[in-house]
Formats: sequence, structure tokens, C-alpha cells
Amino acid sequence: MATDPVHPVETITVRVDDLAVAYRSGRGRVRVFEGVRLVAAPGQITAITGPSGSGKTSLLHVIAGIVEPVEGTVEFIADGAAPTARPRIGFVYQDHRLVPFLTAEENVHLAAEVAGRTLPEPELVSLLQHLGVDGLQRSLPDELSGGEQQRVAIARAVASGAPVLLVDEPTASVDREAARSIGALFRDLARSWPVTVLVATHDPLIIATADVVVPITARSRRSPR
Repeated sequence: MATDPVHPVETITVRVDDLAVAYRSGRGRVRVFEGVRLVAAPGQITAITGPSGSGKTSLLHVIAGIVEPVEGTVEFIADGAAPTARPRIGFVYQDHRLVPFLTAEENVHLAAEVAGRTLPEPELVSLLQHLGVDGLQRSLPDELSGGEQQRVAIARAVASGAPVLLVDEPTASVDREAARSIGALFRDLARSWPVTVLVATHDPLIIATADVVVPITARSRRSPR
């Protein structure tokens, strides 16, 4: 029996321990946050919460390998066993970042191709149906509503086969009804795929769907150069 190319081939637990992030300013180095700990498991939603500027997006960037922490570690545990290298990670941005001249299905296919995966038409249709945007395959991004664009962006992240999804403020630019449905969608994805979902958010509708909530308090403590 052929393996569904959409579903991840392994499950990953993300473990963050004593993480600190800082950036340089004219007068020294400013810590964004410190001492962050979390364990994000497959099949669960971990909500990273906090006020604007507290470092929620920075934490996602550290997990993704985009930003280096000044302290602490990020570990990835494959299938509940030993630590492994950073796996493929799907990123869902606040502003969706769909390629404007590609249709919805072309955006999703592109993500699969970049990841070296094949996405046959039946699997594409099944994925878009699961995300509630079937019938919109040939629509360009500017022909979609904000909620539909975000769902296509989620499909694109899932199509890569990534076992970890990092999601940055997914409801910032959609109405409350769309926000509620997006929250339910992430919960369903986490359970049914299954994937490890970490969401940076301050939206109560998304926080209410989370299995684990990790609050981050902004810190502006200067440290030596």
C-alpha cells in the first residue's frame, strides 16, 4: 500500500530548555526573553502567548533555526526516542506569503516540490477538502478571502510533509468567524495528521484550542556587549 505523501513520515517532539534571545542595540545587548521552557508533543497544539514585543515570533524563529539563541537548547525527539537533527518544518506566516501569480493548487504543489515530495492530484484534493478550500484550486491569492488565503497557506505548509508546524499569529488579519474556524482547523490537523503545532498568538479563540499554553513575559534587561 502506497504511503500518503502528505502525512509526515515521523512524529517529532520539540523540547525547549532555558532559552534566551537577545539583540544588539546602540547601548548593549537587550534580552527579548529568557528562561523559556516548553515541550510540544505530536498531536497537540502548543500556544505561545504574550504581549506584543514579548518575543513570540522570535521563539518560533529559534525553533526553526532562523535565529540563534544566546542561551539554552532546542531539541527534536523523533518518534518518542532519541534526539535527532532539526526536521523539516512548515511555517505559516501572519501575512500568508502566497506567491501572487500562482493559483492555490500551484502554491501547494510548489511547497511539495521544494521539499522533494510528490503530491498527486487525489492527495491535493483531499488536503484542500480537509482544509475547507476545495473548489478554489485554480483561484489566485487575490481572488480569495483572508481566511481562504490562510487556509491555503496552511495547506502549503502541510504539503511539505513537515512533522512540525510553526504558526505566527494566524488570525491577525481575519474576522472572528474565520478565526474560530482556523482554530478548529489546527486542532483537527494536530490530531488527525498528526503533527506538532506551535502557535504564537494572543487570540483567545486560538488559545482556547490549545493543549498547552506557554506565556512569555517581555524582558528588556541589558547585558554586557
